[in-house]
Amino acid sequence: MKKIKTFFDKNIKDLNKFLIIGSGFFGFKALKRLSEKYNNSEFIIVDKSQEKIVDLRRNIDIKKNKIEFIVEDALEFLSKSNLSDNLWIIPAVPFHLAYEFLLKNLSSRNINFKLKINYKDILNILPNYLKIIERNNNIYLSIADFICPDDCPEPTQKCYYTGKTRVGNLYEIINKSIPEKYYAIIYRSFQLAPGVGGYPLSNFYSGFNFLMDLRLEKEDEKNIIIGTACRCHGVLSFLNLT
Repeated sequence: MKKIKTFFDKNIKDLNKFLIIGSGFFGFKALKRLSEKYNNSEFIIVDKSQEKIVDLRRNIDIKKNKIEFIVEDALEFLSKSNLSDNLWIIPAVPFHLAYEFLLKNLSSRNINFKLKINYKDILNILPNYLKIIERNNNIYLSIADFICPDDCPEPTQKCYYTGKTRVGNLYEIINKSIPEKYYAIIYRSFQLAPGVGGYPLSNFYSGFNFLMDLRLEKEDEKNIIIGTACRCHGVLSFLNLT
């Protein structure tokens, strides 16, 4: 029987501490928009590229907030135990951050897992109105079949672009579409500013603890889906825990 761990609720009241992973185009946009919206906030920008960090510092001018720049591999940084649970993570990197974080921590503990599983099971269950792209052991999903406006505020009832009533929230649609023989962890990405989404760091740690609990289940192998989604867009990744 399937067992799903979802993170659909905000468990941080304050919006004043942000950890932006990646300092390229999307990292710059996230820092600019969040700093304009949330005054007197703290920002940590992490990127393994010193060149990108230097470039970002050169092009950003923010005086109302505290900003710390760190040159380090993002997954190494996130795996440190001295980070505050009160941080909002803003992914601005070209990979599924929540998934790679889990893989990193499984590997560091010498826990066996495989990446290749048959994910056509979920493709056959997902609603046919979704736009679906398969790439590199990931499934990218969208309710929209068009390029969304960059300033979309993610309204709850109607699409900002078309004005049509929503078919639902993608993170909830994914939750209902998990096949019976799978386990799943689904993270909701909350919109914190137009075009900028994130989630509490504490969710990463809770998700990993859920994986550790799954090791106690009776099955020799567990097919697991890791999903991150906002109301309209998301990504699913897969692993087999042995």
